[in-house]
Amino acid sequence: MRLLKSGYYYAIVRSSAKIINNHLNLRPINRILVVNAQSSLLAQKLLNLFAKSKGIKKLEEEKKHLKKALKLNPNDVKSLIELGIINYKSGDLNSARKNFEEALTREPQNIDALINLAMLERNEGNCGEAIEKFQKAEKLLSDNFLIKYNLAYCYTKIGDNEKAKAKINDALKIKTDAQAFFLLGSILKDEKDFEQAKKVYEKAIELNVSDYKIYTNYGIVLHYLGEFEKAKKSFQKTLELNPDYFDAKLNLAATLYQLQDYTTAKKIYEDLIDENPNDKILRLNYSVLLLKTGNFKRGLEEYENRLSDKQLSVLPSVPFWNGENLTNKTLLVLDEQGAGDAIQFVRYLKLLKGKASRVILQTKKELASLFKKNNLADEVITSVSDLNEADYKIYLLSLPKILGIFPFNVGKYI
Repeated sequence: MRLLKSGYYYAIVRSSAKIINNHLNLRPINRILVVNAQSSLLAQKLLNLFAKSKGIKKLEEEKKHLKKALKLNPNDVKSLIELGIINYKSGDLNSARKNFEEALTREPQNIDALINLAMLERNEGNCGEAIEKFQKAEKLLSDNFLIKYNLAYCYTKIGDNEKAKAKINDALKIKTDAQAFFLLGSILKDEKDFEQAKKVYEKAIELNVSDYKIYTNYGIVLHYLGEFEKAKKSFQKTLELNPDYFDAKLNLAATLYQLQDYTTAKKIYEDLIDENPNDKILRLNYSVLLLKTGNFKRGLEEYENRLSDKQLSVLPSVPFWNGENLTNKTLLVLDEQGAGDAIQFVRYLKLLKGKASRVILQTKKELASLFKKNNLADEVITSVSDLNEADYKIYLLSLPKILGIFPFNVGKYI
């Protein structure tokens, strides 16, 4: 069986980090299987072909040979599948799809063409199409590990974790496999079933002690369970296997923060920032550490990285307030995060009374009546669509930074 190879995929989980709290952002890895051939003989054939076809030039030579073969015999399904795989490897996805589809036109139940087409759709993110193809393949090969594994993966991508778990468990009945346990652990982790995820990742590690990405997710689960020393060791193991792995360094720093090893965590963050100055999660985690250790000015500057692109694009015609003179100006203050943060930080509006001629607070419906009673703003609205006009805007938790009010001097002003 000749099959396309899949890549590795990972997702970044963004959990909110509040000022001077303990919730740092961790990056889990959701990995998918590198597809193997069904038997050692076929696997060797696969390796032999691509050993002969290394590099684009060699791929083009192989493509020419296959096209010649197809001219001599247009019904040669095997050559069509081989050509589809080579087209895929060289980046010609449309031609690859056509090759597999043409093979299926000639032999509708050709399992190699069906699985390769399904793999192509899956690797391109077309999981609905991939599921349909894998299901057809499953009817032809009901006890195939690869098909069930990839069906499980595709179900996770469309958010159907129940079907994904059922399929991955079916796959594990056929073959005890580290990557299958890895996928199951990732599903359980995403469902926040950390205890079960921990057990499953441990099974994956027993089967594959050299996969650094398994140790990364295992460390994240341990972190969320509060087992910080074990999490630290897991991330360190990841870095033994892959010393340059960014996510493991980031997660190690977050865990060291929890262990109150602020000096080492700070060094890791600063080294990572030198290499990745535009990574917002990294800089947000760094801000939490700075605030925790008393560097409020720099910490609040870095804390601006909490704002998403969506938040930054609200009312694009209204500029952000960065301390400009507000005489005869209207300032819109935008609520953010949870109700607790809003109640804690709304007191900073007192300091705007003498600066702006008018202060408008946009907040949640459930808080609007409360904030109207305390008279901290000239107007309270629940949606920016209710706004008539404003000269500047600012997010509520950005006020301490612009006003220069830090925990050690806040009592002087509020």
